[in-house]
Amino acid sequence: MTFPESTKSTYRTHLRAYLSFCLAFGYSAVPASQQAVASYIALLSQSLKFQSIKQYLNIIRLLHLEAGFPNPLSDNWYLKSILTGVRRELGDSQTPKLPITPEILRSILKQLNLQAPSDALFWAATLTGFFAFLRKSNLFPPTSGFDPDKHLIRSDFAIIPNGMTVQIKWSKTIQCRQRVLQVVIPSIPGHPLCPVSAVLSAFSLSPNLPGDPAFSFRVGPVLTHISYNKFLTRLRSCLEAAGLSPSAYAGHSLRRGGASWAFKCGAPGEFIKMQGDWKSEVYHRYLELSTESKALVALHMAKNL
Repeated sequence: MTFPESTKSTYRTHLRAYLSFCLAFGYSAVPASQQAVASYIALLSQSLKFQSIKQYLNIIRLLHLEAGFPNPLSDNWYLKSILTGVRRELGDSQTPKLPITPEILRSILKQLNLQAPSDALFWAATLTGFFAFLRKSNLFPPTSGFDPDKHLIRSDFAIIPNGMTVQIKWSKTIQCRQRVLQVVIPSIPGHPLCPVSAVLSAFSLSPNLPGDPAFSFRVGPVLTHISYNKFLTRLRSCLEAAGLSPSAYAGHSLRRGGASWAFKCGAPGEFIKMQGDWKSEVYHRYLELSTESKALVALHMAKNL
């Protein structure tokens, strides 16, 4: 119960990998010897990136803390030296997915049939994610395990003057339902990228119950919702049809793209932080600055010489 489901799933994967290693090489999992951890790092470095190796090692820390043993990786010069060497050898660069821009949204729109309920709902979810800076876990329930107390439902959308509110009851930063986050998406009458028009149109094509998943439709008596995997498959097919590299984008591209676009349009950083529900200043690394924006710094310097 301590961790969210997505984190528990990740930890189960890491636990299976570590226990399999210990079984295969005859090491004790807890308490782990220095040699065992060093050998595990060497094994992981054959197939994983440095950041992934650090994540896999975290399960060793958790197992030891739960069993009442000290973390074998803490204050250990030998293991830190090995990790430093692995980092130098593998590199520590991370390649985030590219942001989706308004131009890309227009390209996606050209690939859709908005008279088809599935495409209309896909488009509504896309624009909602872009304008509300939503995480994929906010937009889509898992393939199985829909929970109306956690995931977006139809009644979480409400019309207000000049826009629509979207109510977020559970997220990465709202694990214990300690608050409800309301974000606003704008009404842009007559514009092809109007999120409110997209949502209303999609909901009218698939008139479901207020407690049904937000982006769902019925085929006869069967209710089908758009899971993240279904969304990503459709997104990448649209990007490929538009001549873009589908592997360079993911659901997070909407969150990053929306925040970057808001910043480019002059939205204050604190407003972007609140809209995206970032707890820290980490949102800065999501912002994709254009060459023109970066050039302003040099321009300001030049003007004051």
